[in-house]
Amino acid sequence: MWHINLPRRGWMAASTYTLMLPPACCDWETALSSLQNGVGPACSQAIGDPRPFASLDTVSADFPFLSEAFERLDLADHVRALIAQRHGEPQRHYHTLRHIDLMLGQLPANHAFAREMLVAALFHDIVYNPTQPDNEEQSLAIFLSVAGTIARDAPLDADLISAMILATKSHHFRSEHTAGDRAINALLKADLSILWHPEPQVYAWYAEGVRQEYAFVPDDQFRAARTRILTGLRNDLLGSGQLTMDEAAALTRNTDRELGRLG
Repeated sequence: MWHINLPRRGWMAASTYTLMLPPACCDWETALSSLQNGVGPACSQAIGDPRPFASLDTVSADFPFLSEAFERLDLADHVRALIAQRHGEPQRHYHTLRHIDLMLGQLPANHAFAREMLVAALFHDIVYNPTQPDNEEQSLAIFLSVAGTIARDAPLDADLISAMILATKSHHFRSEHTAGDRAINALLKADLSILWHPEPQVYAWYAEGVRQEYAFVPDDQFRAARTRILTGLRNDLLGSGQLTMDEAAALTRNTDRELGRLG
């Protein structure tokens, strides 16, 4: 999560919508132009969560990795509904169920702490207010309030899940001395994996979604802050040793395009 330090101006009263994305054959500039105009070509597909509340049937149909996580953790219906409702709030444009589904798809399935990573992914953005600096702490509080209802037959490491959620505030990778350190790094990499997504229209959806979430920030201030944050993230990731060569190349390509647009 990224924060722009500006005087608080209250919520941006954003309406919900269906975001249409052009097909993979489109170049990044075409994709972005379509997004900025609020429409896509006739062959577009919807991505993101356009509803203020996503039903559990919708979760099952539209978000396969999320549905699989719900089942693997045997989450109670009220916890599933809480996650769906929170991620369908109208101030969200990127930090939706689609973000969670994409993130879950990047997590290792056979890690010793695979279930802990699933839970951390589900709860790390459950509170998202772009005007506030304590989203992760509030998200942790909500996780702790329901932790006793999750995976009761096979208890989870709640301390590790808590550390994972808080780690998404800074996205600083750890020295991998323990399996827990490696699990935190895997979660952070999955959270940031949109930055090296191979499909330009998906990256364009992400970039435009972030802008819409910070629509209360004037353009010149947003461009300066986003340029600083994106450049720092890219440099940190390229120096982290966490990315493959292909991932590093895609990260550079995607961020170069966005930075060029930001000017």
